[in-house]
Amino acid sequence: MTLPDRKSFAENISVLLEELKLAIQWNRPSILLAICKSKSGQIKAENDLKNKLQQLGISVIKIEVSGRSPFIFQQILNLSNRDKIVFFISNINWGGGPDGKDTYRNLNMDREILVENHIKAVFWLTRTEALNLPAYAPDFWAFRHQVVEFATSRTGGRIKLPAGLLIWHGQNINEVSENVKERIATYKRFLMELPNGPEALSSRVELLYTIGYLYWILGDTTKALELFESGIDLVHRSELSIIRTWLMNGIAILYYEKGEYRRADGIYRDLIVQNQGDGILRINLGTTLCTLGKNFDAISESKKAVNLSTTEARVWNRQGWIYTAAGKLDEAVPIFKRAIELAPTSSVFYESLAICYYMLGLTDESVSQIRIACKYAGDQLFFTELYEEAFHGKSEKSLGLLRAALISGKISEADIRRNFNAQIMFGGSLFEGSSY
Repeated sequence: MTLPDRKSFAENISVLLEELKLAIQWNRPSILLAICKSKSGQIKAENDLKNKLQQLGISVIKIEVSGRSPFIFQQILNLSNRDKIVFFISNINWGGGPDGKDTYRNLNMDREILVENHIKAVFWLTRTEALNLPAYAPDFWAFRHQVVEFATSRTGGRIKLPAGLLIWHGQNINEVSENVKERIATYKRFLMELPNGPEALSSRVELLYTIGYLYWILGDTTKALELFESGIDLVHRSELSIIRTWLMNGIAILYYEKGEYRRADGIYRDLIVQNQGDGILRINLGTTLCTLGKNFDAISESKKAVNLSTTEARVWNRQGWIYTAAGKLDEAVPIFKRAIELAPTSSVFYESLAICYYMLGLTDESVSQIRIACKYAGDQLFFTELYEEAFHGKSEKSLGLLRAALISGKISEADIRRNFNAQIMFGGSLFEGSSY
């Protein structure tokens, strides 16, 4: 399929608007395809076109396809007075059926309904949907009247994934218990009680790593880096090469969080030379590459990572976020689902899938997943409930409640630091007024 030449945003809106105005004037059908590379871009284009149509007295009705409502024609025909209505149709890739393609088949078989009933419709498509359409609905594709493609803004090409997504060896960020400061004090006592001989070297280095990790949770990256570097200085025997890898991974995470992505990238590349089979290093490298804007390489590394860690839910989850950040939301969904299959009682993976659905504009699906997450959220239920509020269009309220909870001490900065879903959901505004 050949996609149209890209015009400016305003030119594309003008093309769609003029076509719809003529269709209304002459009471003829109009099947328009608008291809958007991001959900945010689609929402912006939808809102702009909707406002211009409404100024002309033309109504807009949105139809979002889902597995529960894959057949759009009945929804359209149930409405009377369609002459001055423009239908905005989206999410056709989520039409249900064993292969998810029921809506494509519906469009292909009953395409004449649109023409015979003089329907005016804009089909808002992802690039994947635009490529699927002539393959799965070739006859409908032939019926189209106009195709426009909205280009991605040049300034919006890079997405910074939060440092909380980077995986630590031997630690699970979602299972850190409360009282982090008390745990640090306990481990420091253990460290002081160790003998100075070589027989305790391994235990000493492992304690330095664990204490450094806990300092990272608290946000003290300076202390964490100091401890990791102390551990590196002690590691000089080949049998301690594994813990050295853990320490260097920790150092790379700290550099990543400081915004020194190229430095983190260099560390991961060096580590992988000696650790070809380490899926954690590869998924962390993929995350770093994604933040550097190297999406193709990031996805390639993420594929290697899941092949090396086929049963590690965290690695699959991170691959899902790499695909999401690269703009491949449709492809991210089955990846997030795989993480859930591997860890069906972990709320964090349901949350990730719910947020991805939300980014796709699939509100019902996002709410459904977040309600499952609530069953397993435990002491993280506060965050899970906030997501549901945001899914219902109350993002500002959710953000306000989150900030209030932080100020009151109901949650700590450590809680936020290890909750990458919250950071992705609410973005940089989450930390306004905090020490981050």
